[in-house]
Amino acid sequence: MSNLRITRRYLRWRSGIALSIVLAAAIAAMGVALMGRDTVATRNQNTASMDTLLLSLSEMSMAFQELRIAPASQRGVNSRAHVRRASHAAEEAAERISQEKTLKTFSSEGQSILRRDAMNPLLELEDVLFLADVAVDPRQNMTDVARAAGMAGDLAMRLLPIFNRIKQAELAAAQEAADKQVTYGIFALVITLFGAGLAARFVHIPMERYVIRAQSEIERNRRRAEAASDAKSMFLATMSHEIRTPLNGVLGLADVLKDTRLEPEQKRMLSMIQSSGRALLQLINDVLDLAKIEAGKVELKFEAFDVQALCQETAELFSGQAAKNGVALTVHAA
Repeated sequence: MSNLRITRRYLRWRSGIALSIVLAAAIAAMGVALMGRDTVATRNQNTASMDTLLLSLSEMSMAFQELRIAPASQRGVNSRAHVRRASHAAEEAAERISQEKTLKTFSSEGQSILRRDAMNPLLELEDVLFLADVAVDPRQNMTDVARAAGMAGDLAMRLLPIFNRIKQAELAAAQEAADKQVTYGIFALVITLFGAGLAARFVHIPMERYVIRAQSEIERNRRRAEAASDAKSMFLATMSHEIRTPLNGVLGLADVLKDTRLEPEQKRMLSMIQSSGRALLQLINDVLDLAKIEAGKVELKFEAFDVQALCQETAELFSGQAAKNGVALTVHAA
């Protein structure tokens, strides 16, 4: 007989190993996916900063042209408002880009342009912002405003293609990072599938085979137990029928003997024989109901009986042994 046993400890141990493998694979896949995601997000932020600078410079260029032509007109007043708004946005974008940790995230081409000594676009952008402050200063006379607007407009027009070039470089880098992100995603999926395959190959399938073998062993043992139970029930039924036949003969003769002339002591002993025989017959009938008991179909019957008579019959069954040992066995009913 096999000693296969399915225990809670075994199932937890196997399940824990499978979950650990899958969890490790999921964590590794997540790490790979996050690597690519951070790169793509950084490239998108750099591109957004370049878009802000280009939009601000374009808006300031148009406003500078209006200020150069008619600084004192109503259109000049509106242009000053446009310059203030655009210069504020450009200043915030330039402040983000000029930080060292941000510069390091740009593409190699973008860093080479932003870090060069001659005609540095960030330094020239500062000049544009300075001239913009002069152009919108209400204390300045119109001649200085027109001159500052003209110089700022020329610088802005010169910076537009430079920042546009940086933007294109970042767009290319972002596209490359997106392509890598797809590769990272595929690699993460492969890691996850590999972890699931390991868990299935070395944990789930062996556990499944073990459980199936154990279940088969249980089924074989159950069939053996059922066969043994059927054999036992058949044996008991056969033996009960064989015992009932001579017992019915004994009880029949006892009934015939009761109708003859007997002394009181003989009648008492004959009554004990009949009582014991009926009790044995009832016991045999109960044995025949064993199949019903095992099937859970036994039905209990509630019947009235004489407790005093039952106690008296029980005492009479043991009266012989009691008298042999010199013990008086009597029943007193309240």
